[in-house]
Amino acid sequence: MTTLGVDFGGSFIKSGDVYSSGSVAHNPSIATPNPSTPENVFNAIKPLITHKIQKVGMAIPCAVKDNRALTSTNVDAGWRSINLKETAKEILGVDCT
Repeated sequence: MTTLGVDFGGSFIKSGDVYSSGSVAHNPSIATPNPSTPENVFNAIKPLITHKIQKVGMAIPCAVKDNRALTSTNVDAGWRSINLKETAKEILGVDCT
């Protein structure tokens, strides 16, 4: 199984393909879209979802509880109004944690 690990920040989105062996293949950084709405960020990540990616593990610059962002200091306020897991699955087409 291959998981895409994503670190979404206020300036850049960093990612890597994480293999079941534990090895990581780093992808080039992507500038965080402006505005950094959930749709814009997930659409920036979408090209990284190849046939080998079965899941996405994502870190975002927000406090999260029950799949909802509680804060949005460095990102668009739209993150507070969505279910992160459902929105990611809808846009990316794979499960997201």
